[in-house]
Amino acid sequence: MEKRKYVIVRAGGAGVHAGELVSREGDVVTLAQSRRIWRWDTRGDAVKAYTLSDVSRIGAGSGGRVSAPVTEIVIIGAYEIITCTPEGEKALREAPPW
Repeated sequence: MEKRKYVIVRAGGAGVHAGELVSREGDVVTLAQSRRIWRWDTRGDAVKAYTLSDVSRIGAGSGGRVSAPVTEIVIIGAYEIITCTPEGEKALREAPPW
């Protein structure tokens, strides 16, 4: 089985999520192993994340708040989908659940 892309999805009313991209149809996105990013905070870190594009590269930071993963989520109203780097994916997957 081919590895799914790990992405960040910014949605209107549903907030920001990171997970494995299962499908996208228009503005409806399905993610597997999805985690909601409540906050990113890199104030105490050497490398800073100011935007979601930065989060896709380095993660949510030591002060970030990321939920425990859910098996699957369907997000309606996705505004953007950002593919994570391997480093960003690792940081987001390994972030302690908030």
